[in-house]
Amino acid sequence: MNIANLLAKKSGGGGAAEVSEDMYAESTLTPLQKSWRVKVLRGLKRKVQERQELTSVDVGTGAKMNGSAFGILSDENRFRITVFKLTYSQPFEYFLMAVIFLHLCVLSLRSGDEDRAVRGVETDSLRLADIAFNAFYTIEMVMRCIALGVGPESKDTYLRGSGAGYNRLDFVVVVLGWFFIIAKEPIRLASFRIFRSLLALKSFRFISAIIAITDALSASLEVLVDVFAFSAVCLAFYGLMGMNLFAAVLQRRCVLPVGPVNATYANLMQPYQSLAELPTRYGSNVNATFAFSSPENTCGSDMVTSYATATPGHATFGDGYWWWGLATNQSYDYERQMNTATGSFSSLEAADKGFTCPSKHLVDMGLPPMVCSRYVGNIAYEANSFDDFPHALITMFQVITLEGWNIVAQATIDAEYKISVWYYITLIILGTYFLVSVFVAAVSGVFLRLRREHQALITMKNKREDLKAKSGLQSALALINALEGKGGNSASGARGSVASGGIAQVIQLALAKRKARRIMEKSGDPEASVTGVNSEGGAEEEVAEPEPKPMLAIAEKAVTWKHFGHASGFFVVLNTLVLCGYSYENEKSTNDSIDGFAYLMIAVFVIETFLRTLASPTLLGHIRQSHEAVDIAVVILAVIGVYGGMFPNITPLRMLRWFRPRKGVKQSEQTVLEKVLASLDVMVTLFLFLCLTTFAFAVMGMQLLGGRFTTFQEGNPRDNFDTLPEAFMTMFFVTTGERWVDIMWNSIRVGGWTGGIAPFFFAVFFVLTNYVTLNLIIAVILENMELPDYVKRMLQREEIEKRAVNRRASTVVIATRASTLKNMVAFVLGGFRKPGAGAKSVAPEPPEIESPEGSPEVPVRPKSHGRVKMTQSMLEGTDAMERASTPTQQEMEERRRSSRVARKSLAPGSVDAMSIMTSTAAPSGGGPRPGHRASLSMSSGLLVDVYGTGGAMGNKPNVDEVMAVAAAASGVGKGSGADIEKGMAYESPVKPSARQRASGGDSDVLPAWIRNDVSLHMFPPGHPMRMQCLEILSSKIYRYSSIVAIALSCFTVMMMEPVGVKSDYDTMILSVNAAVMVYFLFDFLINVIAHGFIFTLEPYILNGWNTMDLVLLIIDVLALFKWTKYYEYGIRAALSLRPLRLLNRFESMRELFGAIIKTMPSIVSVFMLSAVVFLAFDVFAVQQYSGKFFSCNDDSVNGRYDCVGTTIAAIEGAPSAFGIAVPKVWDTPFHNFDDAGRGMLTLVEVASLDEWVDVMFDAMDVTKLYEQPQTNNSWGGAIFFILFVAIGSFLVVRTFIGVFIDQFGFISGSKLLTERQKLWRDMRRIIETMKPRPARLRPTNPFKRLCYDITEHPRYPTVALVVITLDCALQMTYTAGQSNNWAQLLRSMDALFTIVYFLEIIVRFFAYRRFRRWVSYNWNLFEVVIAVGSLFTIYAEEGSGSHSAGRPFRFLRTFRVIRFVPGLNTLLNTIIISMPSLISVVGLLLIVMFIYAGAGTQLFADVKYGESLNRHANFKTFSSSGKLLFQVMTAEGWRGLMNDVGVDYPYCTATPELNDCGYPMSSTSYFVSFVIVCTYIFTNLFVAAILDNITFGLLNEAAIVQPRDLMKFQEVWESFDISATGYLKIHRLGDFMEGLGAPLGRTRPFPVGFLQPVYYEAHYMHVEGKGIPFTPLCETVLNARLGLTALTYDVRKLREAEVEEIFEYGASVVIQKFARGFLVRSRLARLASINAAARSAGSGEL
Repeated sequence: MNIANLLAKKSGGGGAAEVSEDMYAESTLTPLQKSWRVKVLRGLKRKVQERQELTSVDVGTGAKMNGSAFGILSDENRFRITVFKLTYSQPFEYFLMAVIFLHLCVLSLRSGDEDRAVRGVETDSLRLADIAFNAFYTIEMVMRCIALGVGPESKDTYLRGSGAGYNRLDFVVVVLGWFFIIAKEPIRLASFRIFRSLLALKSFRFISAIIAITDALSASLEVLVDVFAFSAVCLAFYGLMGMNLFAAVLQRRCVLPVGPVNATYANLMQPYQSLAELPTRYGSNVNATFAFSSPENTCGSDMVTSYATATPGHATFGDGYWWWGLATNQSYDYERQMNTATGSFSSLEAADKGFTCPSKHLVDMGLPPMVCSRYVGNIAYEANSFDDFPHALITMFQVITLEGWNIVAQATIDAEYKISVWYYITLIILGTYFLVSVFVAAVSGVFLRLRREHQALITMKNKREDLKAKSGLQSALALINALEGKGGNSASGARGSVASGGIAQVIQLALAKRKARRIMEKSGDPEASVTGVNSEGGAEEEVAEPEPKPMLAIAEKAVTWKHFGHASGFFVVLNTLVLCGYSYENEKSTNDSIDGFAYLMIAVFVIETFLRTLASPTLLGHIRQSHEAVDIAVVILAVIGVYGGMFPNITPLRMLRWFRPRKGVKQSEQTVLEKVLASLDVMVTLFLFLCLTTFAFAVMGMQLLGGRFTTFQEGNPRDNFDTLPEAFMTMFFVTTGERWVDIMWNSIRVGGWTGGIAPFFFAVFFVLTNYVTLNLIIAVILENMELPDYVKRMLQREEIEKRAVNRRASTVVIATRASTLKNMVAFVLGGFRKPGAGAKSVAPEPPEIESPEGSPEVPVRPKSHGRVKMTQSMLEGTDAMERASTPTQQEMEERRRSSRVARKSLAPGSVDAMSIMTSTAAPSGGGPRPGHRASLSMSSGLLVDVYGTGGAMGNKPNVDEVMAVAAAASGVGKGSGADIEKGMAYESPVKPSARQRASGGDSDVLPAWIRNDVSLHMFPPGHPMRMQCLEILSSKIYRYSSIVAIALSCFTVMMMEPVGVKSDYDTMILSVNAAVMVYFLFDFLINVIAHGFIFTLEPYILNGWNTMDLVLLIIDVLALFKWTKYYEYGIRAALSLRPLRLLNRFESMRELFGAIIKTMPSIVSVFMLSAVVFLAFDVFAVQQYSGKFFSCNDDSVNGRYDCVGTTIAAIEGAPSAFGIAVPKVWDTPFHNFDDAGRGMLTLVEVASLDEWVDVMFDAMDVTKLYEQPQTNNSWGGAIFFILFVAIGSFLVVRTFIGVFIDQFGFISGSKLLTERQKLWRDMRRIIETMKPRPARLRPTNPFKRLCYDITEHPRYPTVALVVITLDCALQMTYTAGQSNNWAQLLRSMDALFTIVYFLEIIVRFFAYRRFRRWVSYNWNLFEVVIAVGSLFTIYAEEGSGSHSAGRPFRFLRTFRVIRFVPGLNTLLNTIIISMPSLISVVGLLLIVMFIYAGAGTQLFADVKYGESLNRHANFKTFSSSGKLLFQVMTAEGWRGLMNDVGVDYPYCTATPELNDCGYPMSSTSYFVSFVIVCTYIFTNLFVAAILDNITFGLLNEAAIVQPRDLMKFQEVWESFDISATGYLKIHRLGDFMEGLGAPLGRTRPFPVGFLQPVYYEAHYMHVEGKGIPFTPLCETVLNARLGLTALTYDVRKLREAEVEEIFEYGASVVIQKFARGFLVRSRLARLASINAAARSAGSGEL
């Protein structure tokens, strides 16, 4: 029976560990029977283990054989077991990996062009090999299906079990492989099996990390469902809006009709009598001759609708445009003739919007004017348009990726109105900076969580290996000791064993010693020692340490010299500086000297490296140190490269050793740079994953597009897929986001199904690499810089203490600053004589701060640098002040008792002082008790409100009190550490307010001349004038008026024309400027009277923000006067600083600005690391490419000395027969490496990834100095720049961004929050927006009841969702040029859907019993607005006013989907809740952009146009400057703009009459600083704010409390508070908690310890006559669920101080309840007994 049970357990999958040897032993059995039973059980246990090992493996994908395969092969079948063992064995995995790599080699040789041989291998041979590989994959798949099964009989089948993702990929590869083989298409997905091949090497740690990345990315798709859905809704909205607004507008192009039959160029210059126009491509088979402009200008209105005689094409040029035509043999009669006198068409009107095609200049030349035609086609090979939904999606995705978005936007502006640019700006803000950030955050969150799990598994595995290594060490030592006669054996026995064993024993002993030493070296055990046996076999002797050799002694002495490191660093810096002086412009002798010095330095470095290696204990241990290994490799490569002449000197890379991490430093004590370097291994892993992904897509791209670009008229582009290197390079371009749109356009031009899937192919790759993999680098950096929770809690306490000390010492700082300034004034007035040197000092002695009695005096001496260092004596003095002002124990107890009495005596409707601390206003008529709100609704003093969340984080004015209590609890400035445990309050250490100072209520620690606080020596505290000024400054009206004045001053800057340009608004601007100056002069005066200018408690001048206001006031005064031209430039540019006044009016932006400034010192080390990396690449590039980027504009010349005379310059896109005669010029592009400075700027441009491909192509074409470049002459240039982009942009730039985000979070306090504290913060944000809603009850009216039943039906949301989806789908079928019948059908369906929506609104309206309940839902109001607006489009004529007014409401219907999908609704609510947190970031960003736009308008308005600086992007007006800067902020085309603005003579005109030159140095400083500030700091700060404030609604799937739980709280509240009074009756609390359920409510069985505090606090905050308030109860329940650890340190201390009082009050109420209940029950019992007695006596009941 026992054996049967055991077998049953075995067949059920029980583990072998569950079988116990004595499980079935019985005391009645004989010893022999017991022994037999134990042996049987051991055998069964061994069988179970063998069975598990047989049916469950971890090789490859991992698998478990269970159930039956195909319903016929059981898990006992020998054939199936054999197949399973074969397919899931390690040798088979190695063989499979080899097959996959061989197949990849075959695929890399194949090209999309099947008609040619590739690399000498016939295409037929490659095709046969491809078929053979696919057949092998098929056999493998069948074998795995046999081993695992494919049906639903088990969860461990081929497509469902472990590794199902890889198995599904294999299945798709096999099926599609045979499909494409049969279809004779060269497409294979086998390249993606490269990730499957890595499973064979997953035992290696590095490969397992790559596999973990793959698994994490695949697992993140489940979390991204809501994000994808929300993104789809937003993209559908923008797509429909684009189709409604811009359909067919990009088809309107400026074209030049081609005239007479004669095809000579001379006749083209004769006047035309007729015009030709391309006929419509819809319904016509005639190709008339036409010509269009280059650049491809779109235009505002369609002007030509008829056709003329077609002729061969010609070309001409003028007004910056050229035109050319194509020939045809067809002709048409023109119906409208041109008026040659006016140069216009008869009965045709000019364009009323967009760009007007040039005409007058052409007519003067005898040419016909250009016309605007909509029959030419869309731009970008018909790819960029909104003519249908697929093309709209392609265009929108291009805009979101920021590649070439400005080209599409400019074309739309030319075709429509200028306001059209806001469509693209809002799309970029929503798509690029919002949706992409949320997407990346979700992927990063899942990736980091799975990576932590993977690291935990690796840690466990390493621990097991360490235990094995330790055991092996002990075994090795035991073996050696045994062989040497130890371990209980005598020496003679050991000798005998060795003698008897002969040479084999000796070898065994030697190997054991070697293994032991290796294990001990690996373990790092310094105490482990190995002893030997003497050669004669005598007694044991300890091996003596040999004497160090002389060379070793010299090396050790040199390396241990205290200045050795400094000398090494000096030579490295000197070597780098000398190499920076290399340039092709130097004299040959100079460069030879630099080369000679480089040889000398390399010799010095070789000697240094040799000494370091020689002085190390072991060579292997020395090389294992990463910085030493890099150092040795750099020196060796430098020797090979320089002395061998193979490549330039790379020794500047040795500067990287400066940043080597310290050894043995804990993570919490590591510097920022050390934490970054700790992430380097993961970054390398991510980069290799990126390379594998790029390789897989490159191979697939070769199959799709190999050889397909060669048919283009302009020739084969350089970014193609013809060979594997070119394909890899092309896909790498796509990864960087540069030129990927051009590559996609070329793929679309190929046509066929290949062109159809090309957008999807590139979009998937771009998202996977650019949006996911590269941003994971930032995620890894942030994770490695994350601190443990215990460290965060410690830092919270230290931060609170530090801020409390700083606030108490603020008066000391003010006194010191005032004393310093007073001494400076005395020094100046005394004739620049020092006090005591003949002139009497105004302040002969340093001011001293009066300390309380018993405390040491604290002199504060002025520092020359204006800063005061907080010495220990100063801190002791402030602590003494705090102790002197701290109440005694008796006083605190009296205060506490009085506060309780005051709270108890609060009548309903009264408001006490503490109730102001509530972040959510209590309903009128009562409020929660202050004890509760003082903690849970209190703002933390730890967090700086940099986002301006306001109420979302609590009430800001109470931070000082919170910090005071928390600091007191921490032991800062208090005498007893146990006081806080008794709930005592402490005096706030902050400074008195201005009103208190004016009343004379200041501390006496300041000198008398400051303590008197007399403003301007005329207005003492309490003076009526001063009190009136304080009253003005504190009024809201005055604050709003100052904001209006700032807005007016900024408006004048926007309206101001550049210097030298007259405007009709100059008089108005001057008047407004004067009024603004008067206002802020008044503001300055009342501030000075209120606070004093100097020598007061809070002087005006010692506040930095006030000083800034004063400087701006001086600029306003100067702007009222006339100045010379160059002074006018400076003053007008300085006027753009006016928005900075807002920082002094809005604390949140001021805190944000301060936090950004405070992050700068923390990232200096990272900036230095970036500079070193860039400098090393710069030195290399200057040596390699200096002077070699020069080229002649005539490709036929051989070099510089042939570049003389003139040449014919071809016109892009025009026939080769036409061109322009231009002089030959030997010139270099703006991006070059002629010297170190220009090279560094070029590398910065390349790191920004803007047009970096052009720089790389120029490097690939270099030959020798002064020789003409040749295409693809040097592939080393591609390797150099790809390597630099990988290091300089992918790693260094993203490291900079990650460190900035981390340090900003640390400064603002958000990084100091633990995960539970973040959850509390995020949930409180939702609670702040929640409010009670009236319950929705079933109406009594029959019609309303019917409407209610319809809307509450379970299938109603599904039906509504289907209707909305159908409506959107029908709108997406719209196409430009669609037939009238289809257009009529769409209009009819639109009317039908509008009627349906109106009916739905009516049904929903009558489904509510009360109108107030219907209005309380914002979705109802939104749907009413949409339905009413949609009425305008019912049967409205296309283009009419009503149709235009109603169009927006049609595509707004898309958002109705969100209402009926709970996940999307929650996500939308999360976004709305978090939007206020972005206001400060956006506001500060707009201020920076305003300053740059105003300065750019005044400085660069006169610069001539170039390629990038044109009529679309320029500094002519403030608005155009703003659009240009937004383009620069997206890092699109900023290099070209910087080069155009920096144009200098002789490429511009520089005369007194006309000067259109730029400013090279100013241009570089302007654009580089703007890119760094806005592109790298503010935009990433915006992203960080999104990640910190929005993604909590996405990544909390495993959180204790989720947003849906709070939504459930609100829903349950409705059933208990039907009228939405905001109060819950106390007797219904139990039912409410039970209805709430887990995790916030009560479940059966429920923990008493969780609910008891809730009940006590509910009684504590209960309002008599009303009940328990909504928001406080929600906060209480949430805090009870999360615990006190969810509160920050300061708020938690307050909370702990109140818990005792809450429990006392709650317990007393409960006791009273039970006592009253007992009395009532006793009274009822007595009455019952009396009544019973009375009934028995017959007298009736009492």
